[in-house]
Amino acid sequence: MIKVRILVALLLLVFALPLLVPSSTAIGNPMIAINIDQSEQYAAITRDTDAVVSFTGTVQCQMPVDNNVQSVVINMVAECGNNWSYNIEPERMEFSRTVSDIAYILTVYVPTTAEYPANEVKVFGNYRVQPGIYGGTTDPAISMITVDQYWGINLEPSGEIYQAEAGGTFTGYVTVENTGNGADTFTFDITNDNQFIGWEMETTSSKTMDPFGTIQLAITGIIPSTAAVDATYTIKVKGRTDGGGTSMTDTASMDLYVKAPPEDPEPGGDGGDEDINWTNFSGTTGDNGTAGQEHGEIQPETNPLPGFGVLALLFALLPMGAIAVRKRS
Repeated sequence: MIKVRILVALLLLVFALPLLVPSSTAIGNPMIAINIDQSEQYAAITRDTDAVVSFTGTVQCQMPVDNNVQSVVINMVAECGNNWSYNIEPERMEFSRTVSDIAYILTVYVPTTAEYPANEVKVFGNYRVQPGIYGGTTDPAISMITVDQYWGINLEPSGEIYQAEAGGTFTGYVTVENTGNGADTFTFDITNDNQFIGWEMETTSSKTMDPFGTIQLAITGIIPSTAAVDATYTIKVKGRTDGGGTSMTDTASMDLYVKAPPEDPEPGGDGGDEDINWTNFSGTTGDNGTAGQEHGEIQPETNPLPGFGVLALLFALLPMGAIAVRKRS
């Protein structure tokens, strides 16, 4: 009895297992290999001229062992340089049990901005088995495209008028661009500093930049206190590269407006009590009969009320008048 139960359980497991396992595992994976014939191609680009290069290769596909799989479809894809344009023929491949190898041609359009010295090319495929929805992505085939180096430099003003005070410091900028397709070292200098007598100014003497990179080049200095104020000065900067044995230069200007420094406030300039001479009340009388005020002094009133002495005299005479009246009576 126990043997029968074991046999029934084994039979159920055999028939139920295919229903529990995903179809992708049941049919197996196709074996796909992408080959590229050239390990490297050269693109003859210049600053003004792009190039086109081609690669050839084959795709091999071994079908799964499951006879339910009738074909494998592969859509070819490439990654070239920095998102360069390309074309693959054929773009769609279909493999069967009688077709296992298909050749392709990859055409790459190399732009003038291709960086020196080399750029990577990858070719791979997205595949799907038929019938079914199972699929995946193949391993890539990798090659390289090499290009020549070209050099260039471009300087641009910042478009801003910088401001500073006579006797103070200043900082301004010009924009520097490496217009070459490779890393390069540039030198810089101020070309008209001999026109600024008594000034101190400087800039970075050299800078290494990435291909097509951009920086803000600072120009700093000290303005003499004797410099003319309310005036705009133009400082000229030159950049240079000797890449490839040929000197290339460019210039740009930085505009600096110099203004007068703020004046020191006079003592008591805020109108406080220190402006007033509280002890000197001598003044002059204006044309309108009122007391004038000179040199910030407060003037006394010209028609004061009777003083204390007058009132005392009145009170002293009052009893004497009263006595005289009494005697007459």
